[in-house]
Amino acid sequence: MLLAGVRSAYLWRQLGGRRWKLALQRGQLRDTAHQLSRDMGLD
Repeated sequence: MLLAGVRSAYLWRQLGGRRWKLALQRGQLRDTAHQLSRDMGLD
């Protein structure tokens, strides 16, 4: 789990992600994650 978090942070930075972007888009990211979990039947 920890390595997956580190990897996702690394990929986020590679794709141009910044801390302020994450803070501003937190609600949108949460909604997207919730929708994906619903689509996968995890909800």
